[in-house]
Amino acid sequence: MFNSNRRHMQVWCAVVCKVMLCGTVLVAAALGVLLPGTIRAAESGDPAEAGAQQTKPAPPAAKPMPTPRMTNEVAGRPTTVEVENWRRTILKVATPKRGCYTANYPDRAWKSVACKTPPHKLYLPKRAGASRREQVGGGPGADFVTTWPGNTIESEGSFDSMTGVTGECDVQCPNQICPATPSCSGQPANSFSLQLNTQPFGGTTACSTSPNPGSCQGWEQFVYAQSSNCSGCTGDAFIQYWLINFGPPGTSCPSPAASVSDCNSNGVMSGQWCPFQFTSTSPVFCVMNADNSIGPPTEPIASLNELVVTADAPGGGTPQDAITVWEGGIPYRATGLNTFPDLASLWKNSEFNVFGNGNGSEAVFNSGANVHVRNAESSGSTNGPGCLDETFTGESNTLTLVNTRPPAVVGSMPALLFSESSPAPAGFAATCADANSIGTGTAPPPAPSVVSAVITMNTGNDDARSDTELWASINGEPSFCLKPSNNANSDGVCNNGGSAHDQNGSQSWNNWTSSRQTFPLVTPKPLSGVTTLTIRLLEHNSGFEGDDNWDIQGINVTLIDSSGAAHTVINLSNPNNGNNCIARLKGSPNATSVAFGLNGSNSHVYVDGKEAGQTTTCSNNGD
Repeated sequence: MFNSNRRHMQVWCAVVCKVMLCGTVLVAAALGVLLPGTIRAAESGDPAEAGAQQTKPAPPAAKPMPTPRMTNEVAGRPTTVEVENWRRTILKVATPKRGCYTANYPDRAWKSVACKTPPHKLYLPKRAGASRREQVGGGPGADFVTTWPGNTIESEGSFDSMTGVTGECDVQCPNQICPATPSCSGQPANSFSLQLNTQPFGGTTACSTSPNPGSCQGWEQFVYAQSSNCSGCTGDAFIQYWLINFGPPGTSCPSPAASVSDCNSNGVMSGQWCPFQFTSTSPVFCVMNADNSIGPPTEPIASLNELVVTADAPGGGTPQDAITVWEGGIPYRATGLNTFPDLASLWKNSEFNVFGNGNGSEAVFNSGANVHVRNAESSGSTNGPGCLDETFTGESNTLTLVNTRPPAVVGSMPALLFSESSPAPAGFAATCADANSIGTGTAPPPAPSVVSAVITMNTGNDDARSDTELWASINGEPSFCLKPSNNANSDGVCNNGGSAHDQNGSQSWNNWTSSRQTFPLVTPKPLSGVTTLTIRLLEHNSGFEGDDNWDIQGINVTLIDSSGAAHTVINLSNPNNGNNCIARLKGSPNATSVAFGLNGSNSHVYVDGKEAGQTTTCSNNGD
């Protein structure tokens, strides 16, 4: 979404001054260790790239200002709507030929500028088992990507807002295994990549010469890369193409193929395929860059929201595939090679985020960083996109997906909005239910509400007798019956009586048994509003019986929302090994109730009796 006051003002200045910005700094990076005739994944990491440390300060917070409608006067200033309309229009204007271009508001045609050579660096596909769940990118899961039933012709990534972002560095991850506690000491600052990636797709004509065309997949990356930030420095906006699983070890890449010596000496080539393997026995992938890169001015990490990346498939309004990076409201476009001429019919999912700057590296953010991501798509529909918990890239960052929805802000394209932060938020892992799918010109759909709870209770070395009644309650909800008593009258919670039993037909909960039951909520509520589950034991002793004791050996609570998604909010258990339960409930004056925290704290505290307020154990309730 194009909503920055600073970008708006820079576009207006472009109207008045007609100043065109373009960069001339060439950035090249080595690739790492090579196998004979094959580019190989870096195992010890690139040396830190030389470059000036951050000198460009973050922009001051812009003050709101009136934006009168456009006039013919020089002092006239375009409105935000006018700027966005122009931006959407210029993106659909074809460039005269392959090359690099820029424009200024209110131009109706692109201006040709000098191109750069793309970096000779791998921006790797994901490698199985290389990621940790708390980092975004780099392996299985751990990012949100858009999904469409139709075809994608254009995709755009940006950042709605950022708070607390003060620093970032690029840390190497040998074999795509990142350090558990990465340090920025001695690492390049403000070095990162913005990647807008398609999903790996089969069926492309580019795989027709593969020995196994059914296994071969195309993959296209639209990359903005910068190795540092300084006055006058520029980044690289370019396209990198991959043929994943092109063939078994020893397979040669298709034409046009670079020579083995060029691949070994230079790394990724422009317009020529180079072979790549993760190991000497893994399948051969093929990789090449487009022949053009353009250099927008670099930004410090604190101004990441000044950058917008737009990716176009060939035939979707432009004759070439192209990447356009917007910096301060000025577009910088580099065309591609149309390596995948059928991309528009095969592109179903898009991933956008900030990642490490190539070779499987990781962008390490400061603690306290919060980033709101916008992943927008154009597919001919005004409906919001679907969401998948997936990643396609081998690079990563140290942010963690946030388990609450970001503000729902409607933009000019349907989009998926989500947030990520460092450190990881408290509570359960984020799911697609924590992302906002927003259409254009329509109110966002309501967030799913929790409608039921699936509760599993494990009994330890002391049972709950058939005459014992057990209640449970979720904060803000009336109590419901976990287990009725066969020696009491019905009381509005449990349907007690001689033949009373739980949902599984049980009257007593015997030692070392488990009970799983589902309970609807009377009032559906947001996931974040479900915070506490309280379990209460009620005595109904028969004859000369003494009070019953009940050992809680384990508990699992899974909440089901209105979309059908399941969210496990607590899962605690101790081994079945004598008197080692999580909590022991008794009759008064001892504690009869325990409260379990469902907000990620995993707390378990006695509610009443002499032990009220104490963390529960198997031996601190009157024992």
